[in-house]
Formats: sequence, C-alpha cells, structure tokens
Amino acid sequence: MLVIGLTGGIACGKSTVSKILSSHFPIIDADAIVTELYQQGHKGYDAVIRLFGKNALKENGEIDRQRLASIVFEDEAKRKKLNSAVHKLVFEVILIRSIKYYLKGSQCIILDVPLLFESGLISTLITSKRITVSAPELVQVQRLKIRNNFSEEEALKRIRTQMPTSEKEKRSDYVIHNDGSLDNLHKQVDALIENIKNEITYKYPILPPLWILATFLIAVLLLTIIFNVVKLLNFSK
Repeated sequence: MLVIGLTGGIACGKSTVSKILSSHFPIIDADAIVTELYQQGHKGYDAVIRLFGKNALKENGEIDRQRLASIVFEDEAKRKKLNSAVHKLVFEVILIRSIKYYLKGSQCIILDVPLLFESGLISTLITSKRITVSAPELVQVQRLKIRNNFSEEEALKRIRTQMPTSEKEKRSDYVIHNDGSLDNLHKQVDALIENIKNEITYKYPILPPLWILATFLIAVLLLTIIFNVVKLLNFSK
C-alpha cells in the first residue's frame, strides 16, 4: 500500500487539495483526529488540561481551540509541550487506521497532516511519498487577513512559527503551487492523481505478500511497546 503524506503551510490551500484527492483515495485527517482527541474523556483533552489548566476551556468545559492556539503561538516552549503530547496520540490513531485500510486491501491512502515533517514519526515511519501545497508568503498573509481577520503582524507570526514552506518543498516528492486560480490548482492535482495511480499500478499491488504484512504488524507491535515504555518512564518522573 502506498502511504502519502499531505502537508502545507498555513493558508496554502492544503484542505482544498485534500478535498480533491478524497474523491480518489481514502484520507486520514490529522486535524479531525485532534478534534476527536480534544473531546472530554479522551487522552488529548486530559493532556491539554494537564498542561494549561482551565485557561484553555470554554465555559461549557470544551477545549477552546482558538484560545489554545493563541496561547501556544505566543510561547514556543508551551507549543512544543503541546505538540509533543498530542503528536504521539495522533500517531497512534493514524497507525491503527492505516493498518485497517491496509488489511482491507487499499492501494493508496493519504495522510493529511499539517505538521507532517515536524511530527517526525509520521513522516519517517509511515509515509512513502510526501506532497507539499505551497504558496508565497504574501499570498498566505492576504488569505489570513481575509479568512481569519488577522492583522499583517498576526498573519506573519502564525506563518513564521511553522517550518518554512521552502524547506517542506525540499523534503517532498510532489509540490503543488497554489498561487493562481482554482482551475490551475485542479489541473495540478489532477496531474498528481494520474501520477499516483500510475505508480500504484506498477509498484503497489492490491494484495501485498504475506511477508510484508507480517513485517508491518511486527513493526506496529514494536512501536506500541516503545510508546508504552516511554509513557512509563515519563510517569515515573
């Protein structure tokens, strides 16, 4: 199974590309997983409370994601702590869902992960190919002003807390340049879809050999053990 990571800078149009790709391939959306994990009773919710207390909550007890974003974007240390806690949880869910698609015989899945390269584990251990959706910084700023009602200073601060798009492009197998019309974006994504389908046809059969499946499951088991050991060590501290 071909596992492709999809990422991009803020306001570069990754969600639009993901929506187009979803008509052809299953999508595992990291943002949607985070939303699930932030629900009361889930590990992500507990992690946020542990790190930020009630400052990150709405009056009804739900996590206020806008307020949480404001807190972590102003404090790099807090942002790193949050990412460290949440990325591990997201990785576990992505791994489980990827295995399910694999066992169903899926030829290709797309992992929609905003912090694909920053997360490390997902990019290195799961994905075979990576796609970056890119746009010039000036375009990103204009989109954030319109979409989020940000000032130019706020927009630049959000953009520059992320890995530079140019660096993401260097680490990617495919780059979508979203600085033109929607029609132009569709043409680029359609061409990408054809490339992916051709690659699947020649390199990734629907039913993988049993030795690949066995290796994959052993890797999952080892990663689970590693995560549990790390959790125990952190707890003991």
